[in-house]
Amino acid sequence: MRERRWDGRGLMLGIALLFTMPAGAFDWPAQTNSELQDDMIVFAQHFAQEAHGTRAGRMMRRWVKAEKRRMAKDSLCWMADTHRQVARLKRIYKPCLDSDTRNADIRRLTLQLLDYPLHVNNTDSSTPEAVCKAYEASRDKYLADARAAALKQKDKKAPREDELEITKVYNMGYMLRTAFHTLLIDIRWDGTPDEAFHLAKGTDMLLLTHPHVDHYSKSMLQAASAAGCTLVLPSEVMPKSDTWQPHVMWGGDYADKGIHVTAFPGNQGENIPNNVYVLEVDGWRIIDQGDNYDREQEVRVKEFPVADLIIAASWNKIQNILAAAMEAPGSDTKMPLFIPSHENEVTQHGIRNRESCHELFAREDRLGNSAFHYPPYMLMDIGETIVMKK
Repeated sequence: MRERRWDGRGLMLGIALLFTMPAGAFDWPAQTNSELQDDMIVFAQHFAQEAHGTRAGRMMRRWVKAEKRRMAKDSLCWMADTHRQVARLKRIYKPCLDSDTRNADIRRLTLQLLDYPLHVNNTDSSTPEAVCKAYEASRDKYLADARAAALKQKDKKAPREDELEITKVYNMGYMLRTAFHTLLIDIRWDGTPDEAFHLAKGTDMLLLTHPHVDHYSKSMLQAASAAGCTLVLPSEVMPKSDTWQPHVMWGGDYADKGIHVTAFPGNQGENIPNNVYVLEVDGWRIIDQGDNYDREQEVRVKEFPVADLIIAASWNKIQNILAAAMEAPGSDTKMPLFIPSHENEVTQHGIRNRESCHELFAREDRLGNSAFHYPPYMLMDIGETIVMKK
């Protein structure tokens, strides 16, 4: 399935560019509502064709037919409708290793379908107000559903002693649970303060890689402090109050509540500190890159025994940290699981920087380099949970 390329009547320039430009050069172009919905339909037809003979193929074929009728009456319905269709597909086709299987291909297509309603050009003053409102309503429900799923997962029974549970809350924000500990990393929370406290309650540690608002929120930090979490931050750039003080960590080691943290002091540009973390908890080793630009710091992960899990921003020269991690002691007999992150970050980013799943698969500096030996990787959308086993 993956070697095919597709086209079709009505295919717009933006998506055509994906297959004609050099792999490292593609950025999602700004499009009108009509262009974007037309491209979505063409891609959905491609999806149905590629998934022919599967439940997903039948679902997509029926959905495209119905959606064309709906869009003829309402040119804005497609955003919320696409989100609902993606949600249906995700309930059936859950996260899996991205291997050469039909299920893995359907997962790719499902997440690429999600690109379309998340790339409405709402930051452009020329975009009609009605389009922006329809986009914001569908986007906000998508984000709220993910938050609700994270809260629901937090209330479930802890995993077994040989398991690591991973929930993607948002962007590069993750909840990690073992049988004995819960960690939160880079959580931006746009729900209520009570919900933030609910997520933080019973959590051992909240870690922040760097002070960008798509990776943290003050309400989450305050809730975590009130809940008694240890707060690990890269520097004293965060506001403080009389009721909470973070543990500031700019390189070195720190241990608390049975969790060992090593921080490599990187950056995301001048005056933006970014810790690259190596975490050890209950026999699991986790690497989190944040949005680090300091390549010399992040390759130090190879000084540690091979990790179980790597979380890294897919746009951020991932091959550098992946290559280092695969040089670690023990990598000859075990490979880490890689979870690419930061796709479709919509809170602060415009069209060009929302980092679509189309780009994730097509670009050679992401997952599209056939010459690079990637570790096993798994694609997760926000609100989804996977469980690793020893």
